[in-house]
Amino acid sequence: MRLWPAIAISLPRVTPPEGCEIDGSWVPGGTKVGVSQWSAYRSERNFARADQFLPERWLPEGEEGSFINDTRAAFHPFSTGPRNCLGMNFARAETRIVFARLLLDFDLELLTGRDEWEAQKVYIIWDRCPLYVRVRQAKRR
Repeated sequence: MRLWPAIAISLPRVTPPEGCEIDGSWVPGGTKVGVSQWSAYRSERNFARADQFLPERWLPEGEEGSFINDTRAAFHPFSTGPRNCLGMNFARAETRIVFARLLLDFDLELLTGRDEWEAQKVYIIWDRCPLYVRVRQAKRR
């Protein structure tokens, strides 16, 4: 979700009527503002080796290693605040159950490279290219 956010556009917010300061700049009231998730998640300001898939960056012991300066607060795949995704908790629970079951019962092998994904078309969501995976029944020990 960090490398390929589900939504490819920024989720707009509107500044309060009296205006406000954002990152050191004055923004007049009623201005639509937003931050692209893709840009925030791929920025070296927020994540070390930002273009690499390194799941260990989220482990607690990663706080002492090469990811100690990662700005984890920049990661909001379901948005944030009172208008965040209503299905967030359900999606996280469902993902854990599905992946746990999938990884327990099957061996998975990625058959295509990530290079093809760089050329995806974007509208509001990604126009995903096919992801080919070889699936085999896991051998029980």
